[in-house]
Amino acid sequence: MRDKSILTHAKRILILGPPGAGKSTLAEKIARATGLPLIHLDHYFFGANWAQPNPEAWRKHLEELVTQDTWVMEGQRNNLSLRTMRADVVIYLDLPLVLCLWRVVKRRLRTHHTPRSSKREDCPEVITWPFFKYALTFNAKRSWMLETIFSQPGERHVIVLGSPNDVEAFEREELLPSPF
Repeated sequence: MRDKSILTHAKRILILGPPGAGKSTLAEKIARATGLPLIHLDHYFFGANWAQPNPEAWRKHLEELVTQDTWVMEGQRNNLSLRTMRADVVIYLDLPLVLCLWRVVKRRLRTHHTPRSSKREDCPEVITWPFFKYALTFNAKRSWMLETIFSQPGERHVIVLGSPNDVEAFEREELLPSPF
């Protein structure tokens, strides 16, 4: 069993994982439980209708976001080392590819052309071939991402959750008030 004080004392919590893993949902639950401000990177990264920013402008904006004193941050959006260096806790959702792809398709069907809470209002939910290909090949980056997370200087807690059961157990242990 993990030390329950991990999230209690954390000031900056980073949540990573493939599309459909549940990053936004977990981030929202952690932000509610801890009172830390929530940063959905997609909300800041994309412009209207999913327009991508200039890489230099995005890095500057991301630097401003990560230098804030406290946050729960979720999303991919490049510059992994910049985000992990500032995080006290990194949670990597390492869920099976088939489950994540199913969730992406289910989400698209459920929220047909409507924005999600983690996205800008002018970015309706759509699945394009480039996005689906990104989701399909995401796990190829897994070892690189974990190596980057573990190789960053400084101390941080790294939690890898490999199944929906692991995520539920984490939520029970870390987010629900202790009965004692």
